[in-house]
Amino acid sequence: MERDRFHPLSARSAGSASRARAGAAVVGALRLAVGLGMAVRPEVVPRTLGLDSVSARRMSWAVRMCAARDAALGAGGLHAAVTSQDVRPWLLAQAFSDAGDAVALGLALRARQVSPPRAAAFGGLAVAALVGGVVAAREAGGERGRPAGKRRL
Repeated sequence: MERDRFHPLSARSAGSASRARAGAAVVGALRLAVGLGMAVRPEVVPRTLGLDSVSARRMSWAVRMCAARDAALGAGGLHAAVTSQDVRPWLLAQAFSDAGDAVALGLALRARQVSPPRAAAFGGLAVAALVGGVVAAREAGGERGRPAGKRRL
């Protein structure tokens, strides 16, 4: 049911959506910065995961692919948040990307290709980002990029 300007969203749902939008902007900016940093210094991630410098340099092309993905997801989410568009698709895309990172780290850990404590730390961050993205997308559910008088309950 659509509401008009005489029946605005409740303060609670509007506040929740507003917080989700602000969070999406922050996460988008951080993801964009991390993606750009990984593109400039691709050896940092593999080295942090315990790989030797030669292997880290050989993996730089793969890290740059992930860097481009993260920068694009971050830029899209940031743009949607700043322009009052629906942030949910971006938050969910970021969450699925983080899920993929967690799975890839788990597989690398199982194959003993990375340092277990470091992979666990990175994997924990990926899982936390996954959960946070899904929760933020749910919180942003009341705001679909429509003008204030045209939002659904």
